[in-house]
Amino acid sequence: MGELQKVRIAYVGEALENGSMDLNYLAPALMAFGEFVMRVNEVIGSKQQVRVMLSADGLRKGSFDVSLELLYSGLEQMKALVGFADDSGIKALMEVLGWGVTGTAVITSIWKLVNTIAGRKIKSVEQGGAGVIIRLDDDKVIQTTANTFNVYMDMHVRENMYKIVAPLAKDGIERFELRDPINYDNSQYIEAVSKDNMDLYDIAGLEVQVEPELVQELEMRLKIVGIVFDEKQKWRFSDGDVTFWAKIEDDDFWQKIESGELAFRKGDRLRVRCRIVQKSDALGNFSAERTITKVIEIIPKPTQIKLDLFG
Repeated sequence: MGELQKVRIAYVGEALENGSMDLNYLAPALMAFGEFVMRVNEVIGSKQQVRVMLSADGLRKGSFDVSLELLYSGLEQMKALVGFADDSGIKALMEVLGWGVTGTAVITSIWKLVNTIAGRKIKSVEQGGAGVIIRLDDDKVIQTTANTFNVYMDMHVRENMYKIVAPLAKDGIERFELRDPINYDNSQYIEAVSKDNMDLYDIAGLEVQVEPELVQELEMRLKIVGIVFDEKQKWRFSDGDVTFWAKIEDDDFWQKIESGELAFRKGDRLRVRCRIVQKSDALGNFSAERTITKVIEIIPKPTQIKLDLFG
């Protein structure tokens, strides 16, 4: 099972009044929206993968109005095995995508942030409280969140946003909109990009700041804290100092699980080779991505008291 959330987007204009849209425009835009959602989910540090699917009640006429479903897979299974109710991250994802709380001074929507910055240069960035304060070259001050700012600074996100609004370059398509995904009769937009300001999303002038990653591979003993029997999901481990999530990329290990050779209990330990990639985000904060590249040995949880015998 997983956690489901709906989103709704629309393209508006005279060319779409009968609810149709050239597939040559639609397919790349919808694919880019899916890539956009998955990349935002990754940038904000979510531990769960998200899938984007066309809803069964997907299309409505009057504009090209599409409902989509975001599914966090394996969430309930993970909670049951790990034994705690961790925040899935879908609330944070929805806020950055544009379907969060509106009417506050702090901008959480990436679409609203791009529209508000409006192509101006960023003069300075500083962390203030739980958020980020951006000062533009005309001294306008914008408050946003660390998640939204990091998403704004990610080139992959910005490339997909440009592909999403690309149909606006065609005659008869005037606006891209985020709409209410619950009330289908509500055609008012939450956020919008018009033909007149689609150039704000052009990535041609964006410069990529490349900071090298620090990569190291270590042999470690790790305690298993949480198990998910899905190769695409991450397990939870402790190295005795910190607890972290890591994916296991060892085909032999997964084949033995599939064949039933291996069984685990909470508290078992593994001797592994662990690849650690240290990165920094747009605010200069460090993070470490860990991957288990090889499971060398399985060490069962101790069940007997060790006796020291003296002769």
